[in-house]
Amino acid sequence: MSLGNKMMTGVLWSGAERIAIQSIQFIIVTILARILTPTEYGVVGLLMVFISVSNVFINSGFTTALVQKKNRTQEDISTVFIFNIAISILCYLILWISAPYIAEFYQNVQLIKLLRVLAFSLVISSFFNVPYTLFTIDLDFKTIAKSNLIATITSGSIAIYLAYQGFGAWALVLQTVITSAVSFCLIWYFTKWKPILIFSKASFKGLFVFGSKLLISSILDRIVNDIASLMIGKTLSTKDLGYYSRGIQNANFVSSTVSAILDRVLLPGLTEVQDDLKLLIEHIKRILKITALITVPIFFGLLVLAEPIILVLLTEKWLIAVPIMQIFCVARLITILSRVNITLLYVIGRTDLALKQQYVKLAIRIVFLFVALKYGIIY
Repeated sequence: MSLGNKMMTGVLWSGAERIAIQSIQFIIVTILARILTPTEYGVVGLLMVFISVSNVFINSGFTTALVQKKNRTQEDISTVFIFNIAISILCYLILWISAPYIAEFYQNVQLIKLLRVLAFSLVISSFFNVPYTLFTIDLDFKTIAKSNLIATITSGSIAIYLAYQGFGAWALVLQTVITSAVSFCLIWYFTKWKPILIFSKASFKGLFVFGSKLLISSILDRIVNDIASLMIGKTLSTKDLGYYSRGIQNANFVSSTVSAILDRVLLPGLTEVQDDLKLLIEHIKRILKITALITVPIFFGLLVLAEPIILVLLTEKWLIAVPIMQIFCVARLITILSRVNITLLYVIGRTDLALKQQYVKLAIRIVFLFVALKYGIIY
């Protein structure tokens, strides 16, 4: 099968899987938002910042480096596997110890137990990151789709039941942990890869050359995306953070769906022609045009219909989220289109340039955030 056909097949499977997953998640989140309060959502949204940052350290750019590397060996794969698990345990211990201090900083003692349970999902996920990556390398999105669909439906159903039973924020925390646990079981059931439990210093150094800059870039990216949540939770309130998290929900639904498809297919697919810059650029231009053709009308529609969408899906108690949703429709459209170019930098190994743009993004975000916070969640 040619690269073009292989990538198109990958796009179709990945696209179908992501749309299905995101649609189910969207329904689950909408139901939960109708049951839970903005404060309960804000509490878990705050804790998820620490989880997402920890995930960056656990991955450390090594799984992406594994995808980008043409002649990967079993030693490379096993090294990343062992490294991921070791870092996940370290991150879990750090979060366990830090939980009381985080709770004190945000003046919410409930955060201690919630964070300690939520953080366990990091350790579980680290055990299936590598076999999951191997499915991505092979463009085997059919298997990924099966695992993700079952995990999402199972955890979502349990979370909705718990929310109706009055578990509050715990419903969201347990949803995350159950998702990781079910995914762990399914990925290992489907995978044919067996770890050889060898940690190679040579493999580690080779992957670190690519992964280190990507790690720093990913950390900055997470800070750029999550600093608003941290500051809103501290400066304003977890209730305001709840409004903020639901306001970005619809834009993020489209953005994460498209971005996930692009991330899964572009990097492993374009790596095969990474030495042919002219062909590489042709592929990127075509992908940019198709992506814009699909996403621009969707985001424009969401922007115009923001208020009725919030009213119908989340009820009047979430109306404050309307202007937030409209702003993020514009922001996420720009993010998606820029992500294609960032992937191109990863393909050709220029993670240094990807890192530089993160410095600029972070500086701009911090300036605007500190200016905006004094006006509250909406002006």
